[in-house]
Amino acid sequence: MNGTDLAHLQHRFTRAVRSGTCYDPPSGRPAIDEKRMRIYHRLVFNALDALLSGAFPRCRAVLGTQRWSALIHAFLERHPAQTPYFHHLGAELLRFLQRDGCPEADPPPWLVQLMDWEWQEMEVTMDENQPTRNHRPPDPEGRFRLAPTARLKHYDWPVHQARPGEPLPRDETWLIVWRDADDEIHSARPAPAMAALLRTMDGNRTLAQCLLQTAEVFGMKPDRSWSLAAPFIHELLRRGALVDTA
Repeated sequence: MNGTDLAHLQHRFTRAVRSGTCYDPPSGRPAIDEKRMRIYHRLVFNALDALLSGAFPRCRAVLGTQRWSALIHAFLERHPAQTPYFHHLGAELLRFLQRDGCPEADPPPWLVQLMDWEWQEMEVTMDENQPTRNHRPPDPEGRFRLAPTARLKHYDWPVHQARPGEPLPRDETWLIVWRDADDEIHSARPAPAMAALLRTMDGNRTLAQCLLQTAEVFGMKPDRSWSLAAPFIHELLRRGALVDTA
């Protein structure tokens, strides 16, 4: 058997495992008992379900067992995942949901955004960078940016408040999540002005320059913007969500 024939054989076999259908071997190749194929499918599905349920517990709770299982079955059968890493399969499921939607009828309109938020939490958990602490008060002439172990995201719903069976009113929401030096995960919902400030803090401009730009956008006096922002920035520095690039 040459390499092309082997790849074709493997593709047919794995397609049957993913879909849970009968294996149709090429001519001259032995068939595999249908019961055995169902066992293979169940083993792969159970492993994938356990992995993704751990990555997206709130999505699973919101969908319920039946709709969640239908989503994982559809993902397993139809999505050609490219990553060789198990811990990256959550990002593949998110891409599948964004592209194909939920296979069950009437999913919550905010499901994709909830899954994105849960994946942000997983990303900061898995990030290999080491968080730091900075207990010094922020200097207006300092330069800061989000830590590698932090994410700032915008959503159309407050997805961090999503609960099974409860409505979630549409409300534009900024969320920040980060991992601290003790490897604990934290999140916060900054006000729109504070989120805008964080977005301008790219590590190149001074904090004073970022504050001035934000104050102009939101029609605030610079001294007022400093009094509001300083405690917030100090807290994020202290807890490792921001880093000093000076």
